[in-house]
Amino acid sequence: MPRRPVEALMELVRTYARVRSGVVAILEASGQDRFKIHVRSLYKVSGRVETGYSMVDDILKEVERNPEALRELEALGVRIVREGRDTYVEVPARLLIDAAREVSERKV
Repeated sequence: MPRRPVEALMELVRTYARVRSGVVAILEASGQDRFKIHVRSLYKVSGRVETGYSMVDDILKEVERNPEALRELEALGVRIVREGRDTYVEVPARLLIDAAREVSERKV
């Protein structure tokens, strides 16, 4: 049974932050407030976490057709952004930084 779509998407975002901790370190040093993750990058990490969905696009479609899920994402400061043929998940930098730190703190 699939997870709730927002929960599944956020788990992918956290997994991205853990896998790409170097990118997150640069993000933190830059002082940027927001960061766009291309959907292809989420596909690359999707095999590392069980979301209950077969495709990242299925999660995004489920979120976009569910007003409650969109409000939940908005409350987290997360947006799905379409630019031409590309799709991104735009997140607050702090969300990625905190997820990456979570992992490094567990290693200590």
